[in-house]
This record gives sequence, structure tokens and C-alpha cells, in this order.
Amino acid sequence: MKHTNWLWGKADWAGFREALRTTPWHTILVGDVDNQVNSFTNIILTLQELYVPNHTFMVKPFDQEWFGYECRTAADEKSKAWKRYK
Repeated sequence: MKHTNWLWGKADWAGFREALRTTPWHTILVGDVDNQVNSFTNIILTLQELYVPNHTFMVKPFDQEWFGYECRTAADEKSKAWKRYK
């Protein structure tokens, strides 16, 4: 299963704010509340993909929830080093 690690510290916050400011909300947030929530969520996620860098990595079925990108990278490097050593 793939997991995405969002690098919020490296986000283009100025661009994100500008995109939010210039979004024509009055034409997007129409209809019933479910439609408005779906539209709002889709816009936020689209902007997140544009303005927040990320890494995608494979999560193994036995990995703990706290076992993130850095842990996966370190574990893979340790495994490679052990194989070279043997």
C-alpha cells in the first residue's frame, strides 16, 4: 500500500493563500451542504497537491502507524547494508 508524506514545512504558503483568495467561492459553493462540502474538499486537496511537496512510499502490512517515511528509508538502508555485509 502506498502512503503519502506531506512536507508541510516546505509548502508554498504564499501561493496557497493566493490560490484560496482568488478562488471563485460564490460559484463553487452552491447547492446543498453535501455538494458544498465535496466541492470545498476537492479544491483544498487539489491545492494541497499543487503547493505542498510530498514523498510517496510503500507501507508494508506489518508496519506500525508511527513508522513513517524516514523510518522506512532507514530500515531499507539497514537491510541493504546487512545484505552487503553477509
